[in-house]
Amino acid sequence: MSVKNLHVARATAFRGNWLYGLACSFALLCAQLSAPLHAAEKQPITDDTFVHEAFASAQAEIILSQIALEKSQNGGLKKIAKIIIKDNHAANDQLRTLADARKLPVPTVLNKDNQQKIEQLKNIDKENFDTTYRGNIQRTHDIAIELFDRVAKNPRADAELRVFATQRLALYKKHSQMIAKLNLPPAKVAQQQASR
Repeated sequence: MSVKNLHVARATAFRGNWLYGLACSFALLCAQLSAPLHAAEKQPITDDTFVHEAFASAQAEIILSQIALEKSQNGGLKKIAKIIIKDNHAANDQLRTLADARKLPVPTVLNKDNQQKIEQLKNIDKENFDTTYRGNIQRTHDIAIELFDRVAKNPRADAELRVFATQRLALYKKHSQMIAKLNLPPAKVAQQQASR
């Protein structure tokens, strides 16, 4: 049964229910209006945008993880931070080589969002540090995974950048799994708010 026939059948069955008809019409309208928005969000990413965003993301993770090595008291978190620093340095070295060969610039400063995450982490108290770091690093990994996935699947992207994205995508997913498995006590702020 086609979607159109399904809606006709439902409308016939619920002819007396005008609210149901209104809801169905609204749902169809929303689906039709949002389709172009979703298509625009998933446009292929350009090589220069990928290089810029991937390099900046890795650099931010390096800085966040260096702060974690200084401030965290959790051995598991420090181990993950060391891995992230090592892997992201290697990724940025490789990406810089690829970018230089294509005459694509790499960023020299972090964007405001990453700068804010770094400042927040520098200034957070000991009780909330580990959970804040984990949340920030998990979000940056989620964004990186989406970015690398889009490039890895983009047939118009530079072939070597696609290979790089595919290899690093697997590594980011591994990091993300390690971060998710990290067992941390809840943040003190969350405990205080829950007790109120």
